[in-house]
Amino acid sequence: MKATFFSGETTVKIAQILFLLKSLMWLLFSVIFVILFLGKAVLIITPIILADAILFLWLGWKIAKKRRWVYYFALLFLFANIVMAFADEFGWADFLVMLSDVAILAFLILKRKQFLPTNIDTKSIDDR
Repeated sequence: MKATFFSGETTVKIAQILFLLKSLMWLLFSVIFVILFLGKAVLIITPIILADAILFLWLGWKIAKKRRWVYYFALLFLFANIVMAFADEFGWADFLVMLSDVAILAFLILKRKQFLPTNIDTKSIDDR
């Protein structure tokens, strides 16, 4: 019998917490950005940051549903966030954000069986 570090339910809760923390981080960054950098850039960057926060929040909610498309969308979204960390000047804040994305991505990949439907899990097959 193979020992597991986390049970399935615990693994999903950890992922949900990580997504929620990322969402809160992006919400905080959007407020800081608006306060510190008033101007035209705020009109461009702030909606992007808020969209990121909303998507992280949405993924945290949906990842527990065991939908294959949600899992792969989460992987793609995290990978895109990692790539976007290099889009402008790369500093220590970008490194920390990228590192947290890499950690969540690695966690999802390593624990993928907890986020994907099983063959007998017919409840998760429907797309509600």
